[in-house]
Amino acid sequence: VTMNIIQDPRQALTTLVYDGVFERFPRLRVATIEAMVGWVGEWLERLDYRFNYMGHTSQMKRPASEYLARNIWINGDPEEKMFPLMVQFLGDDRFFTGSDYPHAEGFVQPIQKIRTVLSSLPAASVDKILGDNGRKFYGIRS
Repeated sequence: VTMNIIQDPRQALTTLVYDGVFERFPRLRVATIEAMVGWVGEWLERLDYRFNYMGHTSQMKRPASEYLARNIWINGDPEEKMFPLMVQFLGDDRFFTGSDYPHAEGFVQPIQKIRTVLSSLPAASVDKILGDNGRKFYGIRS
C-alpha cells in the first residue's frame, strides 16, 4: 500500500492503526510516498499520547510508534529540510527516499541533493535511507 500528498497520510495511517488493520495483518507494509516527512513526529507523538485512553475505544492494541517500527515506512523528499530532523527524532530504520524521477526535481543530480540534505546524519544512516530501508520495504534482497 502506498499513499501520497493528495491523500493526507495522517488520516489514512490513523485509520489503519485505530481500526486494527496492522493487528489483523501484522506483515502488511505501508509506505507514504511524496508526502514528505515533517508530519511524522507530531503524528506519532499525538497517537502515542492518546493510546492510553483510545485503546479501549478502537482496535488499537499498541502505541502507534510500535506500528511504525513494524509496518510503516516513510519516504522523504530529496530536498526536504525536515528529513534529517525526523530521522534524528525517530531513528533511521523506517525512512527511505528516491530520485523522484520522472518529476523535474529528479532530473538534476537527485542523489547528490539527498546526500546534501542528509549530510548532518551519520554515514550509516544515510546508507540505510538511500538503499537498505527501501530494499527492506520492497522485499528486495541485496
